Amino acid sequence: MSIKAKVSDTIAAWRLIRSGEIVIAAVSGGADSVAMFHLLHDLSQKQDFRLLAAHVNHGLRGAAADADETFVRQLCENADVPLFVCHADLAAKGKTSENDAREARYAFFDQLAKEQGAKVATAHTLTDNAETVLLRLARGCSLGGAGGIPVQRDVFIRPLLFCTRAEVEQYCKAETLSFVTDETNASLQYARNRVRHKVAPELARINTRAAQNIALFAQDAAETAQYIDQQACALLSAARTDTGTAAAKLRRAPLPVRKAAFCQLMEPFCTPDRAKVEACAKALEGAKKAQLARGLNVFAAVRQGSFVIYREEPGQTIGELAPDLRVYTEFPEHGFEILVLPVDQMIKNCKQNKKELKNYADYGMIKNKLEKGGVLRTRRARDHFRPAGRGVGKTLKKLFIEDGVPLPERDRLPVLACGSEVLWAWGYGFAEDYVPGSQTEEVLLVKIEP
Repeated sequence: MSIKAKVSDTIAAWRLIRSGEIVIAAVSGGADSVAMFHLLHDLSQKQDFRLLAAHVNHGLRGAAADADETFVRQLCENADVPLFVCHADLAAKGKTSENDAREARYAFFDQLAKEQGAKVATAHTLTDNAETVLLRLARGCSLGGAGGIPVQRDVFIRPLLFCTRAEVEQYCKAETLSFVTDETNASLQYARNRVRHKVAPELARINTRAAQNIALFAQDAAETAQYIDQQACALLSAARTDTGTAAAKLRRAPLPVRKAAFCQLMEPFCTPDRAKVEACAKALEGAKKAQLARGLNVFAAVRQGSFVIYREEPGQTIGELAPDLRVYTEFPEHGFEILVLPVDQMIKNCKQNKKELKNYADYGMIKNKLEKGGVLRTRRARDHFRPAGRGVGKTLKKLFIEDGVPLPERDRLPVLACGSEVLWAWGYGFAEDYVPGSQTEEVLLVKIEP
């Protein structure tokens, strides 16, 4: 099958381009992008879509990069295709890595696609896809990562993804298309080039269709990963509880589905990887919580029959408090502060809002506790609390269970404590022993911000 037929079939089969759409061809000036530009330009005349072009001059290769830009400008001018050029000037910003260049390109393409209401076509080939899979496998990846480069992701489409680099180069030769060659493509400084020039040729000696076979494997991996993710999503929906995910249902699920479920549960907290999945598995089977991301204080645990992933907020020492001193917490999502006021200010304030009375304590009575080690933190094992007005004390855990506080919330709610004694808890106010009385002169206020 000719490359023209392959590209046309790919566009049709995957519905990459529809009539009336705008497509921006990302043109570096190399053989792949020039061939794609030429093919899309020809198809745009027949399939009723508008073609634009985009080029990024990264500012990393000096005169050579400027020459590439000039070449692309002439190419687009000859074809009467509007061109958008970005001068990233990465060298001046001290950004010189492959990843920096890639991020600059895609940021430009993303913005341009939004401005033009368009899709962006990149010239990734089957050979590029095979190289990507090999790199990811070598570095360590999941089944999803082994799926390689998708034919479509968001606004990005890859019409050449089922064509080899050799087919592209042959097309350029047959159509007498000029192109430029980036001299860095030959440098073994870059990992991809080492795979391209060292690994791929050896694999081709084993099997001339090595690249095609790797790409086919990638397609199978992507399809399988998508199916497993769908099963994991259904599992989490069926196993959802008021406090998390039913641990028993997770344990009964097939291992691949269970792993995918762990990844989905992790995503709001941290980037999933193999080590974190293994930590989740240990937490599901054992009694101890497992730390997933040390720097982020993210944990997995089974509590009351539910598997949960949560973030523990570090405690903040309050220290000695003086009148009018404001101590801001490390719980910005709750929006509150701690300060000391004269008792008459409390009386004045509570006339306007009686519900706030529970958040006042007798400062003279609570001061010693704070100075001995008062800490604003999340709950800990064996925390004990005697809420004002309840007439009884109990563990914070039991109190939360009795009051129906959702499990994920229990691990996020701030408390003011000295050792295991809870002095104040979010939603409950201060403990019975510190309620202001007739002898109170100063009060401690935990002020809730609107």
